[in-house]
Amino acid sequence: MDHPYKVLLSAYSCRPGYGGESGIGWSIALQVAKRHDTVVLTRSGNRPLIERGLASLPPAAPRPQFVYFDHSPVAMATQKWGLPGTSWWRYQSWQKRAHQEIEQLQRRFKFDLLHHLTWATFRSVPAVWGHGVPTVWGPVTGIAYTPANLLPWRWPWELLHELVRNASNFRTRTRLDRAAGFCSAILVSTEETRSAFANSGIPTQVIPEAGIHEMPPPKPREMRSTLKLMFSGRILFYKGVHLALHALKASGVQAEFAIFGDGSLRRAMEHLARRLAISDRVKFHGWVDRDVLLGLYPDFDVFLFPSLHDGIPQALLEAMANGLPAICVDRGGPAMIVNEQCGIRVSPDNFDQLVADLARAIVRYDQDRALLAAHGADAYRRVTNHYRWDILGEQLNSVYHQVLEGRAGTLSNRSGPRPTGA
Repeated sequence: MDHPYKVLLSAYSCRPGYGGESGIGWSIALQVAKRHDTVVLTRSGNRPLIERGLASLPPAAPRPQFVYFDHSPVAMATQKWGLPGTSWWRYQSWQKRAHQEIEQLQRRFKFDLLHHLTWATFRSVPAVWGHGVPTVWGPVTGIAYTPANLLPWRWPWELLHELVRNASNFRTRTRLDRAAGFCSAILVSTEETRSAFANSGIPTQVIPEAGIHEMPPPKPREMRSTLKLMFSGRILFYKGVHLALHALKASGVQAEFAIFGDGSLRRAMEHLARRLAISDRVKFHGWVDRDVLLGLYPDFDVFLFPSLHDGIPQALLEAMANGLPAICVDRGGPAMIVNEQCGIRVSPDNFDQLVADLARAIVRYDQDRALLAAHGADAYRRVTNHYRWDILGEQLNSVYHQVLEGRAGTLSNRSGPRPTGA
């Protein structure tokens, strides 16, 4: 084994048994701990699930040390009261306060390297910046825009969110060069994010932020007369459930569509399914336990995931690992994962074209079941060969060695001054 380093991971979201950012924080922490002396700084609210997860590990499994740090009393109050629109403010507030906590931890542990892990956003100043220690940031994502001709004009709150997000992306993109002064290496998970940094003259390394555990090949599926589609994720505008519903209607195929998840647009999507006269073939299941969901993938044929901007979706990886080919939009993380051998990508030029192309993809799989089976087998091979957690762990280990041995393929071992606003 290589000489272990002392590594601090800043993981605002970190919970075992979850998907998304929480699952990323937990899974990567375990991978880093296999190779290095690892301390994870996270929120106190994550503690019960983390301690349960640690207790469930095999006795000989390496374990990171967790340090729990709370929000300010005001931020905790906004969470307790459930005030809408405050989650981003709480995250930024936690990052600012955690900067001082990291200073104290650095005096105690004398870390070799600091790594900001979650959230995987590029819009705020990470707490790990500016401590005089080599710093890794990412994998970073979230830099893609929502095109104007695809904005949610029917849903004012979702429209406001996307407009603010677009404006925030534009503002932050103009200041990406400040990251060069604070980071020894910047990791990104999508081509759009890599390109944005490159336009500012900042090199990056492309690494996925999510993965799967090694699993056996799925059993061959029986040929069903009715094509069964599924979606898993939050029912928000950018996830594209409305696009999937319109595409199912436009396809003319008598397929069934199961939607697992919940969100602010669920009622609107249920209403849309009724308006399109397809509600008899669309079922909204709400949230189900992740372990239950993992057992349901074999009941479906295709993962329909028309997200307009996403990183590396855990649900997409898990569906493909269970032999489901994917229909997705040619943007963000899904465009990195899904190739021509394991799914169908469609371009997001405009609403009508996008819906028509999604519909054609549904028809293609319905009419060509041999292609469906071949793409499903390749979907399993692709994610198990390229998107396993242990592979990601080795990639991060390589980055750490490059940084600390002065061979970083991105930025050369900079730590920078204390960032403004931290």
